[in-house]
Amino acid sequence: MSKPSAPNTLEIAGQPAVISYVSELGAFRGKFLGLAGYCDFVSDSIQGLKKEGVISLREYLDDCSAAGIEPYTK
Repeated sequence: MSKPSAPNTLEIAGQPAVISYVSELGAFRGKFLGLAGYCDFVSDSIQGLKKEGVISLREYLDDCSAAGIEPYTK
């Protein structure tokens, strides 16, 4: 049995993200939780949101590594 998830959350690459629908954009927006900086992603479908989330998280982690910044909150 899988663990229950909180409402409007999605786990992407092991990192939780809160998901909302932005009517002005006609798209879903995700924002990762537990990160020291801001990392979000947007798509018009859930499948696309998952794909964009993986890309955004990877870029965020790469940027943190290059700058010597701890990517996660403590």
